[in-house]
Amino acid sequence: MESLKLPTKFNLQETNLTEPWKKFKRNFEIYCTALGEELTQGGKCELLLHALGDECIDIHSTFDFTPNEHNKFEILIKKFDEYFLPKRNITFERYKFFSRNQELRETIENDIRELKILSSTCEFETLKESLIRDRIVGGINSEQIRSKLLQEEKLTLKKCIEICKMIEMTKSQMQQMNSGTENNHINEITSKKKMTSGASGKSQPRSAQKQEKSQREINNCTCCGRNHKINECPAFEKECRKCGKLKHFANMCKQKEDSKKEDPKNHRKKSVKEISARNSASKNQESASDSDNSEFTIASVGNEKKTAKDQEDWTAKIQVLENPNVTIKFKLDTGAQVNLIPKRLFDKIPDKDSFLKQSKIKLLNYSGNSITNLGKCTFR
Repeated sequence: MESLKLPTKFNLQETNLTEPWKKFKRNFEIYCTALGEELTQGGKCELLLHALGDECIDIHSTFDFTPNEHNKFEILIKKFDEYFLPKRNITFERYKFFSRNQELRETIENDIRELKILSSTCEFETLKESLIRDRIVGGINSEQIRSKLLQEEKLTLKKCIEICKMIEMTKSQMQQMNSGTENNHINEITSKKKMTSGASGKSQPRSAQKQEKSQREINNCTCCGRNHKINECPAFEKECRKCGKLKHFANMCKQKEDSKKEDPKNHRKKSVKEISARNSASKNQESASDSDNSEFTIASVGNEKKTAKDQEDWTAKIQVLENPNVTIKFKLDTGAQVNLIPKRLFDKIPDKDSFLKQSKIKLLNYSGNSITNLGKCTFR
């Protein structure tokens, strides 16, 4: 027993001496038991004071003993307990116990040990084991284990601990087995990235597939100004009324931007004085083009907020059907596929009903809702 050392680690400089004293007292009792020698009561008291040190000997001198209490080891321990252990607040001790939950990565073993330590100062008496069991079930961080515990009809503390440890051990073993499988096939996993076949026949990652999917629809097409599916542009192989080129509408023509750069001296306005009814051949041609139930989107109706100069550009007052009493201000060469005229202006035209024809064209506003039209009428 020469290698057995007397416990002497007790620091009175600690802020809270409760736990250090408990640990020292436990270690001292272990030492006395391991010593294996029959120590008298007085001998154990002297050995305790020697292990505690000079400062505790000074504290011992302040204790009051009756004649029958001298050299009694249990009495000496009780005196030091009263000195180092403050009076406990049972309500607060129980609050700490019932507030205790298992930490995220804490083992079941450690959680149970902490609950038992907390319960030792709560004075639960005969309810101690059942309350520890309930706290384990309520505070465990695994829904799987909690579900298993609640399925037990007569769950004791011993059975509760066995189930928790068994499930935790099984989970650890499964993780080790899965980890070994992943390590054996890590090269295969890293090389076989998830790929899909693209339109070109080459393999493409999923990110490229998502990007390709998002490009199947075109918003604000630069050729027609509408939203449509890819390769379904309504302006394809259509002739622009402004520049005469193919594959775009007049409202999306870049010619109007270039025309602003022309020299004003070389630009001459053409004056239009009158319009007359179109011949029957033109009417038949238009009727033929109108029979396909085409749809047109009306993006703008009415006057835009522009300067006075902009409002006068490309406009002219025109005598309709050579009637000097009917003069209407028209926007010339709007570049649009469909031009609208308000009913209040149309009503000014004499014999207007003879020019109004039924139209199968569907007009839609910018939100996709249908616009009712009275018909079509063509002048020149």
